[in-house]
Amino acid sequence: MMKSMNENQFPSLTVEMTVKIPVPYVDRGKVNANSMVSVILSITDDGFYKIGTKNGILSSIYAINHIFQCKEQLITRSDLLNIEIPLRTASIQNSLTGEQGFIFCS
Repeated sequence: MMKSMNENQFPSLTVEMTVKIPVPYVDRGKVNANSMVSVILSITDDGFYKIGTKNGILSSIYAINHIFQCKEQLITRSDLLNIEIPLRTASIQNSLTGEQGFIFCS
């Protein structure tokens, strides 16, 4: 029953589809993007999604309610690094300013 409710509320997502996943506030800097462009690599039997970013394959799996479909194909599987990393590391590598906090000039 729960799966059928999700199918009605959320669009169906397929492998190789470009999606955005939210980056929690604790995993990003103040001026960094609050979501990360990624691609779906696989779907488990339980309905969870394995996601990859241009910085690597994320070590967590995601439920459909944490994934937002992009209208255009922005990245593909061939754009990914073949290493497994946590979301925080991917966010830091994607950042223009580095980790949390700011760099100040004297």
